[in-house]
Amino acid sequence: MSAAIRSAGLGVITGGADVRPPLPPQYNDLPRVVVRGASANDPLGIPLLAVVFPDATSAATAAPEIAAYLVLPTTLVLVPPDATFTLRRSGSLLIIFQRTPSADPDPSAAESLLTVLSTLGEEIPLPR
Repeated sequence: MSAAIRSAGLGVITGGADVRPPLPPQYNDLPRVVVRGASANDPLGIPLLAVVFPDATSAATAAPEIAAYLVLPTTLVLVPPDATFTLRRSGSLLIIFQRTPSADPDPSAAESLLTVLSTLGEEIPLPR
């Protein structure tokens, strides 16, 4: 994830506040890694979150369930109305990027990160 952030032209921040996106309860205890992409206009950084599964097979099995959960009406009430999610799988990691355009301190940095993310692992489509 750090390489993706650097490829987007952003600085990497590996410390800071935890990020907890909406997840089905059975996945809340899995390890998470948060890496942020910082820019001059957003020094706190855009968070990318990876949920770490024991292996690639369990990540692939959980991916459709997490994708469906991210767009449930009961989940969407927990995030701003214009929030969108990107979900990608890379090996045993499920990478979640939540973007809220109305709250983006640096929209161009968020777009750059989203473009680079599209090359990382495989996209997990979110149901409509």
